[in-house]
Amino acid sequence: MKMLYLVRHGETSWNAEGRFQGATDVGLNANGRRQGALIAERLKGLKVDGIYSSDLGRCRQTAEIIAEKHHMKPAYSQALREICYGRWEGLTREEVKTKYPQEYSTYIENPLGTRIKGAETYYEAQDRVVAEVNKLIEQREVEKLILVMHGAIIRLLVAQFLSIKLEYRNRLDIHNASLQIIRYGDKEPSLTLWNDTSHLNYTLEEGVLDYPPL
Repeated sequence: MKMLYLVRHGETSWNAEGRFQGATDVGLNANGRRQGALIAERLKGLKVDGIYSSDLGRCRQTAEIIAEKHHMKPAYSQALREICYGRWEGLTREEVKTKYPQEYSTYIENPLGTRIKGAETYYEAQDRVVAEVNKLIEQREVEKLILVMHGAIIRLLVAQFLSIKLEYRNRLDIHNASLQIIRYGDKEPSLTLWNDTSHLNYTLEEGVLDYPPL
């Protein structure tokens, strides 16, 4: 049995402002660091074989907070980065509509078939993250891994593992510092937890103490 614990990074200022982040390196804001501490508290009793993270700052910071509880160092990978949104990065949706109206209109009509200038497609992003995670899973000694990644990239990974069509990816709601769990056994992967943010209802003073073992 192998288990993947998928964590979306904590909040950034661009998350709070509704900006496309993609491959731009944006760090956590104060609330994001608080969220990171709470998800770390949630996961601290979990015995894991490794902690892997996107190499972008918001994931690195979240992973480091989690790893400190396990007396481990995260490993970082470009292959776990968020999908690149090219020239849209740093803009809100309204700003994109104003600045690139034709490109935005084409994207809305056919997001899977549209390449934003300077960006990658959803299929390209899915291929790279699935290949990287499969490589990690195939390590014989690995049973439990924490992966700290981005919202869109987690959706693409889970869509592949659960045979969900990419046009339905946005039906998978995912919040900052949420926990997802995928279990691998003799059969196909199964999703046992999705978008769990119940740990964020605590304060750092209270800790996250009454959860059953993961």
